[in-house]
Amino acid sequence: MTYHDVSRMYHGVTQKGKRPVETSRNKEQETNTEEEARDDKKERVLHTRVPAVLEAELKRFAQNLRVPVSNLVLTILEEAL
Repeated sequence: MTYHDVSRMYHGVTQKGKRPVETSRNKEQETNTEEEARDDKKERVLHTRVPAVLEAELKRFAQNLRVPVSNLVLTILEEAL
């Protein structure tokens, strides 16, 4: 990033500081960084088959806790590791 000195007003107080100058290159770098951060934060979907009895138990347990089954399964897996 490139910088230049500017005087800024902030709540009635004049501050002298440096402000980034936006360029198309800076925007591209920020966009790439944002996309990479978003990809790192994305959770992955895991599909699996379970016996009907286990499905019923998970649904009953989730209903008693008033949480979605997916959140219950995620919490159980996180606690197991």
